[in-house]
Amino acid sequence: MPDAGINHMTEDIRHIVDTLAAEVARSIVVVTPEIRVITHSAHLGDEDTVRVRGILQRQAEPAAIEHIKAQRVSTWSESGFIPSNDDIGMKRRSCTPVRWQGQLLGYLMMIDEACTLTTRELERAEHAAAAIAVILSGIAQKQAGQQEAKENWLADLLAPEKETAQRAARAAPDGVPVAASSPVQVVVVETVAGHAMSTPEADALMRAALTAVAAMTGSALCAYLSRDGQGVMLLALAQSSTKVELTAQRVIDRLTGHADVKRAVVGYAHGPDGLTDASVAYERAVTAARGALVLEDRADIVDWDDLGVYSVLLDMSARTLQRLVPGGIHALKAADPSGVLLQTAEVYLDVAASPPAAATTLHVHRTTLYYRLGRIRELSGLNLADGNDRLTFHLGLRALRVLEASVGPTAL
Repeated sequence: MPDAGINHMTEDIRHIVDTLAAEVARSIVVVTPEIRVITHSAHLGDEDTVRVRGILQRQAEPAAIEHIKAQRVSTWSESGFIPSNDDIGMKRRSCTPVRWQGQLLGYLMMIDEACTLTTRELERAEHAAAAIAVILSGIAQKQAGQQEAKENWLADLLAPEKETAQRAARAAPDGVPVAASSPVQVVVVETVAGHAMSTPEADALMRAALTAVAAMTGSALCAYLSRDGQGVMLLALAQSSTKVELTAQRVIDRLTGHADVKRAVVGYAHGPDGLTDASVAYERAVTAARGALVLEDRADIVDWDDLGVYSVLLDMSARTLQRLVPGGIHALKAADPSGVLLQTAEVYLDVAASPPAAATTLHVHRTTLYYRLGRIRELSGLNLADGNDRLTFHLGLRALRVLEASVGPTAL
């Protein structure tokens, strides 16, 4: 449920803005440092395209954000003016920083197309910004407390200790719109840094990305946390992969937009029994994220349900995986430096040992396929016409792929 205290404080900001707009007879908007709309006055006849679209979308469009930030408004300590930009339909406007104890919390902007704002009106804007800063600071403190409570709850919910997880499932904190039996998705985010990054740095980067995405996602994102550089989100959604992957892609875009992040991947899994099954979903999501990292044919966003046998193999130790790779595969690999025979075997097994389908996939004549299958049997000692050998070979190839991706082919 929405927090009544925060709603009341937001209404106080709206009252300040409406009062100022009536005094100066100008359209006003208050935005975050990222130029997301916090509140705004009614249009007073001076509105421009940037204002109208920004209010409708709750955030300015990229071209407008670029133009505003090009004025280095984040460094301003007092009111200034953002010049017009006819190319994007933006009129001249004043910009008053909203700061609390030096920290930038947002901007108060007033349309000033005719350059007629007076010194007294700008002073009124400064006073309004100071009052808004006090309120925004209070909201930030309240939200920080709520976020800490949600993070602690989510950590307990995902804990391996069953009693801890079940206790958390029965007692969701205020602001988490999900019942114990509601369907949920657990999303895990992992990054590959471009250079060595400390854990606090990685956590700060991940938390910033999750916080930004949470502001866009709304109530579907129940809780999130960052620990040891890993991001975790709890989404109140059934098995709707489109919505989950949209949220995941937003996080990836935020992270990879940072110079220190080389790659970001996401794994997700649903909790069949709602919150009571969230810890299991978390373990599966971790496995799916690892699959995205180590398996070359996987995208950056992986659903645990799509992993197939890899959902088991990815959780195995290197020692166990090595036992699953029969000696015949190692012998074939040694005698097949080009990898053509291994590829042929994998494709043949993937299409359920169908010669026509395998030949089509490999773009070879069926005679060539049969020749290769004969060579595979000769070199490996495994007969792909035999069901037991097919299972051994197929599982061994999958295990080999995970091994090579995890420890490297030269280590085998």
